[in-house]
Amino acid sequence: MMQKKGKIFTKIGREIVVAVRQGGPDPSLNSSLNDVINKAKSNNMPNDTITRAIKRASGEGVMLNMNVLSMKVTVFREWQLWWNA
Repeated sequence: MMQKKGKIFTKIGREIVVAVRQGGPDPSLNSSLNDVINKAKSNNMPNDTITRAIKRASGEGVMLNMNVLSMKVTVFREWQLWWNA
């Protein structure tokens, strides 16, 4: 039963990604996204999962990860300079 639900959630998640990329992350302006969200809710998909799929598709959160990576690289370079001095 859980495998079947997981399969459905994965398929709906992909549909959310496609809808967001085609029409944007706002369901009030993107009717296909609104339809997919209604489909997700009718299949008992958690709101948190829907929100994460929308954010992932719209690129939200990517900048945060890039900033963390950039900070780690900068700290590593500074450490190398200090160590080799």
